Amino acid sequence: MLNTDYAVMAMGGFSGTDPALTVERLEKMTEKGEVKYFLLSGNGGRQSETVNTWILENCEKVPSSEWNSETTEETSDEASIGRGQTLYVYQGNQ
Repeated sequence: MLNTDYAVMAMGGFSGTDPALTVERLEKMTEKGEVKYFLLSGNGGRQSETVNTWILENCEKVPSSEWNSETTEETSDEASIGRGQTLYVYQGNQ
């Protein structure tokens, strides 16, 4: 994400507990094409459970082989990136 010109936002703020993003706001943002991808941690993160549920119900899981590069060094920073995370993509009203 950092090597692109795409905007990135953290849902839930720094600690993940800021309820600024509601399902209604998320629906509007996806319909306008303002947001398309969602990276959720293995534990679902600490953002709103209703927002997580909306993502799971309205987005498709992206196979990790398409976005998570493998590395041979388990101790490297890259080895921990993506571990326990799932990427979802919104593809419009299905």
